[in-house]
Amino acid sequence: MGSLWSHPLQLGQTKILGGEARQLTSDERSAAPMPSGSADLVLTSPPYGGAQKYIRASSLSLGWLNLCGSATLGQLERSSIGREHFRKTETSELPDTGDRRANNRLKEVSRSDPVRAALFANYLAEMGLALSEAWRVLKDGGHLVLITGDNHLKGKPFPTSHLLRQFASDRGFQTRLILRDRIRSRGLLTKRHSAASIIPEEHITVLRKPA
Repeated sequence: MGSLWSHPLQLGQTKILGGEARQLTSDERSAAPMPSGSADLVLTSPPYGGAQKYIRASSLSLGWLNLCGSATLGQLERSSIGREHFRKTETSELPDTGDRRANNRLKEVSRSDPVRAALFANYLAEMGLALSEAWRVLKDGGHLVLITGDNHLKGKPFPTSHLLRQFASDRGFQTRLILRDRIRSRGLLTKRHSAASIIPEEHITVLRKPA
């Protein structure tokens, strides 16, 4: 029996694109935008809004791989979708999420917890930008697979998955399939935010850009 080393699998060529989901570029070292209508499929599992300290949880790996030093971790965290830390000036006025009911809920929360309100408002607004970019780069007839989880905000359910599906629909996507998958294991073991409950399941939504 031959080994994979003596009979390597031919999986084709890969290319690393820009790492910014809100403004996709054709190359990680270039600011040139990724061509519109150039992708057949976008598959994404974005961060859960405010449910996990992603940069803190991955800081050891980032340093080990020389991808980010300790001096720039704060800058990386501030530029990430779903970040938890905000300056006081960033919490005084919430961005428009794109949904009236979500805006009203977050304004109410902001009276007692402006940071959590800013977290969710910025998360939804930035995910809206990412969905717009996915629409732009997809070919007509292309598909977006979106993996999301619902949150709790101040002890009450917050329908993150439904809102993101609605944002996608507002941009023209058609929902083809919705699946739910129970989360059986958890790899990020750092302490969670005290206001963030366990997310029990993921929503896998298959969306299509009409031909």
